[in-house]
Amino acid sequence: MSEIPLEDTRTAVLAFLRKTAGQPSLHDLSAFATRSEEFLLAFLVERIRGIICLCEPSLAPSAGSEIASSDGRRYLVAKVERGPNLTAVEISVIPLFHRGTTGRPIGRSRKVDPPGRYRRVELTVPVELRNLATLLADHARLLLEAGYTWIAETIVAAIDTGEVRIAEGLYQLARELFPEEELREQIWFATVGPVYGFRLITPSVVRKSLGIMARHAVVDPVSPLDLLGELLSTRLPRNLLLMNSAVRHDQPIDVDLSTAGYTRAGSRYAYVLTTLYGGTSLTMYPLYRGPEFGVLALFPTGMTSIRGRLEQHREAFEERARALGREILEAANLFEATSDPSLAQTGGSAFVRNVAMLLAASVDEARNSAPQAPKPSWLRRLRPQRPAS
Repeated sequence: MSEIPLEDTRTAVLAFLRKTAGQPSLHDLSAFATRSEEFLLAFLVERIRGIICLCEPSLAPSAGSEIASSDGRRYLVAKVERGPNLTAVEISVIPLFHRGTTGRPIGRSRKVDPPGRYRRVELTVPVELRNLATLLADHARLLLEAGYTWIAETIVAAIDTGEVRIAEGLYQLARELFPEEELREQIWFATVGPVYGFRLITPSVVRKSLGIMARHAVVDPVSPLDLLGELLSTRLPRNLLLMNSAVRHDQPIDVDLSTAGYTRAGSRYAYVLTTLYGGTSLTMYPLYRGPEFGVLALFPTGMTSIRGRLEQHREAFEERARALGREILEAANLFEATSDPSLAQTGGSAFVRNVAMLLAASVDEARNSAPQAPKPSWLRRLRPQRPAS
């Protein structure tokens, strides 16, 4: 039996994703995450099939996801979701020929680290391929983790441009005034412009949000990468935003997201927000109100330490926000759909998937409503790793 180096699989999956998934723009990050994970699963099946054929020279790829030999043996490589919350993916090698009496299939299971859709991969092979079970499970785990990491870092790279890093000054000030990480990671900044409202983001904030979502969504059948893409790529008309009311009245608003219109309508974005904030209570604290735009801090309601420090240093935040005026006004254009035909072919009609109700309950609803772990390092999994001893 030939031994296939794990690094061959890492190299193969990264090359595959770079070629097929394309590079996202800000407006289509959610669609990018979704299609990239779909491509990754398809490649997982093909990679498992290819490794089996490399290790067993008598077998060769056949139609679809099958493997066949000259003596009539045929196998199907199939994938299916498993687990009580569908958070595991099982890859099964299924015999398609009569074998008489045989032993029980051989199974292997591997934990998959965040931030992707699945937390575990399971591998099942017939007894005649038992010598491949451990090898295939190890390659499957590495393939998923490397792929998820590539998707995450590609999203970060889409943010890591001069045009998108408009809030670096605000977050730098937050780092200075909130040295406690447990407080600092609870704060997000957003803006309400002449037409739209949206979040102000930096690469470090993207990684922070992804880490939080991966922790909060650990038992749910959702992808933190998809949630992150939807969070970042959403902008909505100013008149729909509760943030607009907070800026207009220059007063903080405590919002219960469970009473919001988009929650009652079953919008997926309600889940995105509650996953990010770890609950439904959110405070919108205006820091700057200008003639064309306003800037707010968003944090879970009840964080009195955050609220008190924002009040104490509001003038400093106001000055930073005022200095970002031109960049903030121009940033709304980054959400426009791309006209790149190559990306259109890759992403299809699913590219434009902005959510329709960002923080958008009526003002009356807002007024009447009732009021951790270390940061992960996704990038390390893109670098070659020494095999376990």
